[in-house]
Amino acid sequence: MLFVDDDAAAFAVVPGATITGTGESGATVTVESERTVSGERITYNRAVTIREDGSFAVTVPSSGTYTVGGDSVDVSTTAVIEGETVTLE
Repeated sequence: MLFVDDDAAAFAVVPGATITGTGESGATVTVESERTVSGERITYNRAVTIREDGSFAVTVPSSGTYTVGGDSVDVSTTAVIEGETVTLE
């Protein structure tokens, strides 16, 4: 988001941040985050299959806290704007 006030918000296309981690090859990992948009609560949800080498990568469109399986990771605004990688520890 580039600008926000009580009456308007302006958005720009950004590369997004990429959350990376590891797990069991072939398993599905779900990345979720809740947001409030125009007063309505929505859930952002992406599911990916863990690669043969045990790694996964999911690009997310906005900053905030994401739940990945039973863990959580914080993604900064800078990471989203700059297209940075955030590793789930």
